[in-house]
Amino acid sequence: MTCFRRTMAGAVMGAAAWLGLIGASPAKMPARIGADHHLHLTSPQLAAAMKSACHLVNREMPCEDVSTVRTAGSALDFLDREGADKGVLLSGAYLFAWSGLNIKSDRIEALMHEENAFTVRQAEQSHGRLVPFIGVNAQGPEALREMAAWRADCRVRGIKLHVTNSGLDLLKPGDLDKLRRIFAEAARDRYAIVIHLRDRSPTYGAAQIANFLEKVMPAAGNMTVQIAHIGSWGDLDETAVRSLTAFADWMDRHPGTYPNLKFDLAALAPAKDEKSAGAVASQMRRLGISRFLPGSDWPALLGPGRYYAQLRKALPLTASEWASIERNEAPYLSHPRCEAGGRPLD
Repeated sequence: MTCFRRTMAGAVMGAAAWLGLIGASPAKMPARIGADHHLHLTSPQLAAAMKSACHLVNREMPCEDVSTVRTAGSALDFLDREGADKGVLLSGAYLFAWSGLNIKSDRIEALMHEENAFTVRQAEQSHGRLVPFIGVNAQGPEALREMAAWRADCRVRGIKLHVTNSGLDLLKPGDLDKLRRIFAEAARDRYAIVIHLRDRSPTYGAAQIANFLEKVMPAAGNMTVQIAHIGSWGDLDETAVRSLTAFADWMDRHPGTYPNLKFDLAALAPAKDEKSAGAVASQMRRLGISRFLPGSDWPALLGPGRYYAQLRKALPLTASEWASIERNEAPYLSHPRCEAGGRPLD
């Protein structure tokens, strides 16, 4: 998984951040993690598309593992085995806009909608344990149309955006405008937002994050905004340190700002050196442990139980800090988005 992610440069990172190998299933664990805030399902149509694409990316990749259909039943079995009570299903619908899939432009919007519908239907089978987010491509004109299509569906709690996969540049005013419009529309319709924020720039850091916080974040109002992978591509490396440091520095200059901003710890590969891991832990404390949410990025890497067992060794937080993180839950899990009739709550 980690090797595959690093192979997929640029837009390819959009797929790699959540496609991975699954190890042998551990015994069922007692629930100790309140919620896994970063899970993915895979419909038959997306699985077929990814099977074709992964051969183009890495011929040594066992493609049958990244093109397996994943359903609500699979996710619930996983949560039970790994000791998590609830889960957040983040639709990968935006992947259909990735040029690597070679999909005709007149088919992309319909495929995205079908993938979102698959995620919503699967979540409904979980009796409340799984919460669905629709996926939208921030670069395309269909994003606002897709958000409007689900506006009256109270099952949907939020939207998933992927800056890398969509090819956005956080230093370009036009791309920031696109994100701001989506955030504003999300706030109007009471959608929470999960965003893979890191773009393709090799110097991603303070400038991009300042632009996001100053020019995009205000449009979200009081809706929860969850930064996936602590703002990195999923490594405890210098980029992760730069990302959290930039957030912490900005917050220090603007105390009390954005209490609705959260970070998930999904798919963080072990640090290559203790210095980076220690720096990440220090920046987490600066931002506040309450901002950090458990998340596995299943089916990538390992699940919460096994994944966090590894991350505990790599990331030097105290036992009490880890206990707090495992109990942290995003507000969107307990607060409905809209009334029964489909009207977004004020």
